[in-house]
Amino acid sequence: MTMKTQPIKFAIIGLGGFAQAHHKAIIKLEEKGIAKLVCASGRDPAKYQKFIDEMSFKDRGVQIFSNYLEMLGRFVPESGVVIIPTPIHLHMPMHKDVVERKIACYLEKPPTLDIRELNAMASLDENAKFATMVGFNMISDPARLLLKERLARGEFGKPRRVSFLGISPRYTPYYTRAPWAGRIEADGHLVLDSCIGNALAHNVHNILMWAESNNTLSWADIAEVEADLYRGHAVQNFDTVFARAFCRNGVELRIAASHACEMPNRHVEVVECEKATIHWQIGNPPVIKWKEGREEQVAVDSEGGSVARCIEAYVDYILGKREKPLTTLKDCIPYVSLFDLIYVAAGDMKVVPQEHIRRTVVNPGEEQVGIIGV
Repeated sequence: MTMKTQPIKFAIIGLGGFAQAHHKAIIKLEEKGIAKLVCASGRDPAKYQKFIDEMSFKDRGVQIFSNYLEMLGRFVPESGVVIIPTPIHLHMPMHKDVVERKIACYLEKPPTLDIRELNAMASLDENAKFATMVGFNMISDPARLLLKERLARGEFGKPRRVSFLGISPRYTPYYTRAPWAGRIEADGHLVLDSCIGNALAHNVHNILMWAESNNTLSWADIAEVEADLYRGHAVQNFDTVFARAFCRNGVELRIAASHACEMPNRHVEVVECEKATIHWQIGNPPVIKWKEGREEQVAVDSEGGSVARCIEAYVDYILGKREKPLTTLKDCIPYVSLFDLIYVAAGDMKVVPQEHIRRTVVNPGEEQVGIIGV
């Protein structure tokens, strides 16, 4: 079933945190005539009055609710899409509330970090009016999709090893911004918030996409994992991970990622294939290094992989211009499986001794916490 008219109407659950990035993305799509925000909810709208004013909700005719269920009750299913950019442990119940009302759902990544929850969500989605899209927005980058198409055609040969290096420091306020940040559980629910379970989840999802060459939108299943987990920040969950895995198709994965590190940021994906190696330092154009010696630089779009681009791709699906969302709940099974198996493989979490931690004051009340000399 498809909606044949534009702009598509949207509702957003949330006014703070990363929900604000989605509000800003919708404004970009409104300017293109693609989307129209009709309502939003937040538990304490008055707390976000400055943001509400900045977003010109009143002038844009956006209705505000303090209860998302009340908002869903007023939102006509045929009219559009509900975006859920809320804390991870709220995704499953909110997804259920949206889908059971026959409303299309755009769910921020990760959908959950509990494979049992993901399987239940995917099962529920089988009867959805529209398949849910999970907002792994880097997948929407045209350059990434084009490279994956070339990989699927066999241009680079079979992938052999895919690696990710994520040097991604987070200052201390990152872990005090919300009661669930850096925690294993919150309110009796698994959260498992961590470097590769939140900010760097995109890249782990990406390397699983590179590891499967059957078609463009495909991700490799995991066969075995070995891992070590570390904690440098004063948080409940790990902030640093080293992992090695093998996919069922034989492709090797390597991950080294941390929030307990020092600037500058550096996110690098490397795809080693039979005929060439793709080297992509995020923020720069990807480079293909052919075994024969030549190099090829791939052009990138400055908006490639943005939240707005990802939501626009879901609109294309809703309008019948795409066969499926870029990332469905089932497409997330390899990522969540790998994440959970990393816990099992590690067995425990090592607390880094203070003599191997360097603390640097970057602003009043803000420290950079970096693991050194290990």
